[in-house]
Amino acid sequence: MAIADLGVILSLPVWMLEAMLDYTWLWGDFLCRFTHYFYFANMYSSIFFLTCLSIDRYVSLTTSSHFWQQHQHLVRRITCCCIWAFAAILPLPEVVHMELTDSIEPMCFFMPPSETFSEWTISLNLLLALIGFLIPFSIMAIFNILTARHIKRCDKPENRKNCRLIYAYIIVFLISWLPFHLILLLFTLEGSNIFLHCYVLEFLYFFYDFIDCFSLAHCVVNPILYNFLSKNFQGKLISAVVRYIPKDQMDQKNRDGSSSNTQHSIVITQDKL
Repeated sequence: MAIADLGVILSLPVWMLEAMLDYTWLWGDFLCRFTHYFYFANMYSSIFFLTCLSIDRYVSLTTSSHFWQQHQHLVRRITCCCIWAFAAILPLPEVVHMELTDSIEPMCFFMPPSETFSEWTISLNLLLALIGFLIPFSIMAIFNILTARHIKRCDKPENRKNCRLIYAYIIVFLISWLPFHLILLLFTLEGSNIFLHCYVLEFLYFFYDFIDCFSLAHCVVNPILYNFLSKNFQGKLISAVVRYIPKDQMDQKNRDGSSSNTQHSIVITQDKL
């Protein structure tokens, strides 16, 4: 998931430059196709990894199957390979029809056959909404809610914080992607001969780039939610940092710690208990 999120973020400078240049494309036909493919493949894989992660978390908490305990790493590797393969296939119908037009300025546009332009546009928008949002969000919400309910049954002080974190996963995904798909839905309605008011269309086209960039915020928020707020990750991060501290500095810290007063040692001992 981290690789997929990084891939999406790496494509942002290209889209920002394109928007700043009034959609003039200066990087040739190959990058016109490859950049779109690279972005959508990583976007789909990031969403699928989030979905499978919610399933994996619930199964790991609730199952006591001997098969899962013995083969969970193999299942995860196979799932990762399937996600990358599926995400690599999904952008192909759109990328095949990406073309570099040379009307006034070179522009990289989606150009299917003119006689089936509406059908292609509606189909791809519906595919993106269904596979890229509705199905993953439904699965993610169901399994995260089930995980939170399972955690609530265990009376531990940290469970309330864990439940809030799990609900944050759902809310962040919804806030990141819902505005983007609502705009795509309105564009789809406009393309299917359901005419929208001119002011509405101007508003949509004006804010489309902002909302498109805002939808990518989940790539930045995901590492924070899934890693930096995790106690397990924090412990591993601290261990990794300590491993690279020079030994003489560690010895100095140990000597400083051993020379602390008795009251300070008692406080530390009580905290550990």
